[in-house]
Amino acid sequence: MKSTTTALLGLCLAVVFASAGAPLVSAEEQVIGRPNVDVYVPNNQVTPGEETTLEVFLSNDGELRQDGAPEYVDRVTTARGTVVELDAANSPITFDTGAIPVGTLPTGTAGPLEVSLTVPEGTPPGTYEVPVEVRYSYTRLVTYGDGEPEFSESSFSGEQTVTIRVVDAPRFEVVDTQSTTQIGDRGEVTLTLRNVGTEPARDARVSLASSSDELAFGTDSSSADSFVGSWRPGETKQVTYALSATDDAIQREYSLTSTVDYTDVDGVRQTSTELVTGVTPRAEQSFALSALDSTLRVGQEGTISGTITNEGPSTVTEPVLVVSGGSQNLDFTETEYALSTLASGDSESFSFEADVSDAATAGRQQFSFQVRYQNGVGDDRTSDTLRRAVDVDTQRDRFTVEPVQSTLERGGSDTVTLRVTNNGAEPVTEVSVKTYFTDPLSSSDDEAFVPSLDPGESAEIQVAASAGNDALTKQYPMSADIQYTTPDGDTELSNTYKVAIDVVAADGGGGGLPLPAIFGVVAVAAVGIVVWRRRG
Repeated sequence: MKSTTTALLGLCLAVVFASAGAPLVSAEEQVIGRPNVDVYVPNNQVTPGEETTLEVFLSNDGELRQDGAPEYVDRVTTARGTVVELDAANSPITFDTGAIPVGTLPTGTAGPLEVSLTVPEGTPPGTYEVPVEVRYSYTRLVTYGDGEPEFSESSFSGEQTVTIRVVDAPRFEVVDTQSTTQIGDRGEVTLTLRNVGTEPARDARVSLASSSDELAFGTDSSSADSFVGSWRPGETKQVTYALSATDDAIQREYSLTSTVDYTDVDGVRQTSTELVTGVTPRAEQSFALSALDSTLRVGQEGTISGTITNEGPSTVTEPVLVVSGGSQNLDFTETEYALSTLASGDSESFSFEADVSDAATAGRQQFSFQVRYQNGVGDDRTSDTLRRAVDVDTQRDRFTVEPVQSTLERGGSDTVTLRVTNNGAEPVTEVSVKTYFTDPLSSSDDEAFVPSLDPGESAEIQVAASAGNDALTKQYPMSADIQYTTPDGDTELSNTYKVAIDVVAADGGGGGLPLPAIFGVVAVAAVGIVVWRRRG
């Protein structure tokens, strides 16, 4: 009996020990944790009177209380629907950016998130603690096993603080921008800047940049620098750059961005925030022609005259008006006409002389005019071409020669008087008239001289002429040509002019009978006397 009891006891102990050594099988497991989000502002220095942007970073290092499957560990340490909002209600700083949605934030870092803020002028330097509200949702518990996992959700809303330091520092602003640059030309742009900060700057350099292809600095650069040296608080500096605008630029405001690089009071090299200003190129330089007039005529010298006006917008120095065009049978004495300095709106008259050959064709001919000038920075420029058509009149004689007294008695002498008129557009001098008579007419003094004749002016000249006894009572031709001097000092010879000379019978109380008739009458009378005597 005792042995049986001992055996049963041993069997029970064996079962107990066997059960204690075997692992317990659980039907479910759990992962427990939460996100842990912190807010950082690494570059937290601002200056009074500044509008700037802070870069905010978020760091999530998670918090795991019970480990488990990796995918569920990631889930419980990830913040979802994360929102960050800075509140400076208890400081002079104003945030212009409201709540910032970040979204899903796993473990690690996120950012930068840009937050705009304004530090009012006069804000006392110092350290300001700014509250930051952080809101997100997350999964705090995941239970998983043989079936579908179960998630326990939660949310978090908490407040942290970040430090913002308001420091004494140089700060700059653009107070004026002026430009002489015209479309299609090179000029200058001048910026006036002031150090509105509370600290001086040393070794300051102002950089200016253009983001538009229509504006360039120097030869063809998108930026330019200017060294200005030391810069005290409240001090104003002017910087000037060469600025050009392309031909396809339009008259609108273009943005220019400037920055100031400087050394602060601690000897550290710093760069200011970007300063944006606008510049509008001036209109393209233009000119206008008016009151255009022409005295051009085939076979003569004439002029093209008119008025040139500087329509602006800038003053032009050393302007020269250049003419070209017309036919190959037209030759300008000078193709350039020097003008005076022309301010915007100023006008000046001009005149070009030209010689039109006999081979030219009358009618309208087109001429081109350009103005060569220097712009405000001394560069040579040429205006757009102004094209105009003018009339070239038909050919006409330089003079007209008309008879005033052109009657000669047969066998007698008299004075022939002619009226010579300047039929041209220019005055002439040293007018010498040479006349030619053919037999039976002759002259003992066939030249006359007139000192000068203005356009349209006439003068009467006289030459001595005779008609032979054998001249018939009819009209005979007399020729005249005229030698003269033009305003240019050239001596020229006119065409030959024809004038009719009237030969009339000598004045004898009725005119009498011609000599043959007299001989006939005498002969008849003689014959009659002889016949009468014979009858007697």
